[in-house]
Amino acid sequence: MSNAKDDTEVETEAKPELYRPTPMELLVSSILEKRAFVSVPVEDFPPATRSGNVAAQRQAAEELVKLESRYAEYLKSAAVAAIIRAETPALAQQFLEGATEESEDPPVVLDASEMYVRIANAVAPAVGDSRQFSAGKVGMAIDEMAAIGRELSLTSLAAPRWQYDVMVPTFADLVDVIRTAVRASTDGDELNRLYLRSRAYKRALDLGYVSAIVPVMVTGATPEETPMLTDKLFTASTVIDVTSAKGVTRETVLSALKAMVKAAKARRS
Repeated sequence: MSNAKDDTEVETEAKPELYRPTPMELLVSSILEKRAFVSVPVEDFPPATRSGNVAAQRQAAEELVKLESRYAEYLKSAAVAAIIRAETPALAQQFLEGATEESEDPPVVLDASEMYVRIANAVAPAVGDSRQFSAGKVGMAIDEMAAIGRELSLTSLAAPRWQYDVMVPTFADLVDVIRTAVRASTDGDELNRLYLRSRAYKRALDLGYVSAIVPVMVTGATPEETPMLTDKLFTASTVIDVTSAKGVTRETVLSALKAMVKAAKARRS
């Protein structure tokens, strides 16, 4: 009896199955590729091909708008907002760190005040030693709001209810004055909702999210803003209370993450 192999036997190595990117992964890859190309300074292109590359950049920029719009639509159906009601900023930060550790991918993090902080940053250099929020500073705040409106493709904005010659001893006071005035307008909370959504889209894309659930955690909301953000920021949401009495433990973080998954499932049902 021979130990030799039969001539008909052929040894073959199992070929690894090729990974096929999902449509969302291809979309994100295309967006990042076009973003990189569009951002190349004109002077970096060789003179001989510069005009052609500039024309290609314009075309890529137009395509990028459409691709990012598709990604925004995806995020509307995938995002789950968790409004973090924490007793202190330190507790909120501790919770976010715990959520990042327990999540496969880091959550998208927003601060409900970031639009107002942006406007305040545009005004702050002019406040000076007087610490007075006067008519001239109001004009600067309006200019920054107009810039935000253009970014969000809004054709008009309702006028905030400004208070003039208000003292703002600290930057936080300046933010509060602006926040109060903008929220008092008919567009106030809606403008902030649109702004936060736009930030969520950008950060989710930066993180490369393509999954069925995208966790979006929002800190810094006032009690008056919380109902609006819970109901309207995205179509699925939950409110998470972080207190010093309960503290931030692995169990409380996991419980909150499960609540977000439950909210996502409720949306699909």
